[in-house]
Amino acid sequence: MFYRKKYKKDNRVFTTGFTLVETLVVIGILMLLTTSLIAYTRSSGKQIVLYTEQAKLIGALNKAKSLALQRNMAESVCAYGIRFTGSNTYEIVQVPNIQVSGQSYAACDETQASSYGETYIMSAPIVISNSPGQITFEGPYIKVLEGGKTVELEVSGSSPLLKAEVVVSGMGGISTQ
Repeated sequence: MFYRKKYKKDNRVFTTGFTLVETLVVIGILMLLTTSLIAYTRSSGKQIVLYTEQAKLIGALNKAKSLALQRNMAESVCAYGIRFTGSNTYEIVQVPNIQVSGQSYAACDETQASSYGETYIMSAPIVISNSPGQITFEGPYIKVLEGGKTVELEVSGSSPLLKAEVVVSGMGGISTQ
């Protein structure tokens, strides 16, 4: 199969075909290229899942912020936010108004937060590596209770480690890193 055919033309000898060594070298190069392509595809697939989950978290934060902006001052709800309940779950929460004794105003107490009814579960390889516990937006002028916070997401078991961050500033701005 891997042989050279010899033929003569004008008193010169010509050969056609490939030798076994040439064929093996080409197959080896193709295997190396295929292996690197498969490894690249797997890591980029994990990166897509990571950035998708980061976008979902930002969407949930924006929804909590929007709810805080829409709240009526007469409501019994003081603030809305996100509570991280596990390594891959979080939920939207509402914080009730707490009347401070001797004061004419109500205050927010994050420890009294209750579920708003929306829970999010991240895709399997994504985990929250740095959970701030809870991020709460107080309206009508959006501010984050207890200052700015950072949430780190990572792909578990990946090498190299794939990470993404969502940063919430003290004034309610949401950004990524």
